[in-house]
Amino acid sequence: MLPPKKVFHFILLALSSVLFLSFVSETIAGKKQETIFKYFKISDIVGYRAFAEAKHLEVEEQKALVEAKRKKEESIKKISSKADTLQFMIQQSQLDSTKFFYASGIKDFWFPIFEEWAKLKKDKKLYRILHYGDSQIEMDRITSHIREKLQSRYGGSGPGILPPLQLVPSYTISQTASGNWQRLVSYGASNTRAPHNRYGITGMIFRYNGGNAQVSISPREKKYRLVRNFETVKVITGAYNRSFTVSLQNGNTTLSQLVPSEGKEQLIKWQLDSNKSNVSLNFQSDSITDILGIAIDGKYGIAMDNIPWRGSSGLTFTSINKASLSQTYKFLNVRMVIMQFGGNSMPYIKDPKAAERYAASFAKQIDYIRSIDTSIKILVIGPADMSTNIDGSMQTPKMLEYCIQKMAEEANKRGAAFWSMYHAMGGKNSMVKWVKRSPAYGAPDYIHFSKIGAEEMSKIFYSAIEREYQIYMFHKNMEALKVD
Repeated sequence: MLPPKKVFHFILLALSSVLFLSFVSETIAGKKQETIFKYFKISDIVGYRAFAEAKHLEVEEQKALVEAKRKKEESIKKISSKADTLQFMIQQSQLDSTKFFYASGIKDFWFPIFEEWAKLKKDKKLYRILHYGDSQIEMDRITSHIREKLQSRYGGSGPGILPPLQLVPSYTISQTASGNWQRLVSYGASNTRAPHNRYGITGMIFRYNGGNAQVSISPREKKYRLVRNFETVKVITGAYNRSFTVSLQNGNTTLSQLVPSEGKEQLIKWQLDSNKSNVSLNFQSDSITDILGIAIDGKYGIAMDNIPWRGSSGLTFTSINKASLSQTYKFLNVRMVIMQFGGNSMPYIKDPKAAERYAASFAKQIDYIRSIDTSIKILVIGPADMSTNIDGSMQTPKMLEYCIQKMAEEANKRGAAFWSMYHAMGGKNSMVKWVKRSPAYGAPDYIHFSKIGAEEMSKIFYSAIEREYQIYMFHKNMEALKVD
């Protein structure tokens, strides 16, 4: 057995030899560019740690690339899956009896609306929806529920445009008027027409023949919270006024304005500081004065107006002076018009040709509003089912369904959306079922809704909008996936 000292010397000599040969190999190989001996180089031995770390980093980077690829493939699968789901949702919505009829689809009609509504609170803007209709919407029926839902989501308050003289009491707002008021309308009998056609946004003129006149407004319906909040009050005056004074009283505050004679429609506006939701307006004039409407709104969000034209078939928009209509639309920032008509035309529609003539005439009304501002969205709501005595039993009028079909076609040709109350109720002879159910959804005349029936219809209509909103949100989330 060798002594430890000799073993140590041997190991030391062996290592020295290896290091020497490695050094010589690096030097000669560097000069001749060829390998003389194959040994571990000093640089290999000294740099092993760095090499190992670099190798580890390379492996981790490769893993990251693999993971990124996997996530991308999963994302593509999700997008593909969501695209299929979105298409399925759209298809299902178009199979529903409460569907909207479009010219080119939901994306062109509702998507821009939802985009605009989503920004109202942030941008502090007001988006006005005019809901014109026949007697089915009197008393703020149908409109009130939709208004509350939209204002709850997108902001806004107040009942919107009100007439100074309310002939049919509203469920939501209590009004009283004193003074010599007269109501003139753009439709109906000739003895109720104005000597001019500057009816403005409401299609109606409320005239008082000098002296003092007053209108008091307060909330009535506790069911709808937001309609009770008044933040701004606006008065739209007619074009042929001489100068007059109008005063607003809200709580202990009284504000007066002198309205000059300008020969055109004017807008008078107050912003309320009081939280009291009761306002009174006092008018004082030495001559005949025309008032087109009083708008009570929030500062921003949704403003939705209930404008009933009892007995109208909706064919008299074209009889309103275009400059007057355009100016008053601008005053109140009208962004959407709902036209709910057709029921009053049915007694006169006996054959397909008559239905086609009515639909064509109604189409001219859409064109007229379009000519004022092409950016305004138009939604036509067709008539509800109604019943008439046919062979001893209450039945749907024979031409009602065909008339609705032609109205939808004409509306879509003009880029307007169409929604059918008739189909939403259940189609043919559904009014009989609505009248006979308990509690009754239909009135005894088999034409109008009962109060609870009108509320049910408004819920059905809003649910249809909500369905389109869910499709919009699904599409928006899918687009966010693509960006990521």
